Amino acid sequence: MAKHDETLGFERSPSLEQAIDGADIVVVFTEWDEIAEAPPQLFATKMRGKTIVDTRYLYSKDRFQKFNLNVVSVGKNW
Repeated sequence: MAKHDETLGFERSPSLEQAIDGADIVVVFTEWDEIAEAPPQLFATKMRGKTIVDTRYLYSKDRFQKFNLNVVSVGKNW
């Protein structure tokens, strides 16, 4: 179950699976191993939406496209 953090103004989830469950979009702000090594299948089965905004350049667009997921790398100019 997610815990609301009044100080930071968002909810914290104990696992990636719970954090992305039913999400319309996922925005990645960290390079933590749990996030970086997450398989595309996990996002494809847990998310309601199909878009992942990758601000850390962790994910291969080609690898995720195989699972009908759209990876948008913010700030990448190529």
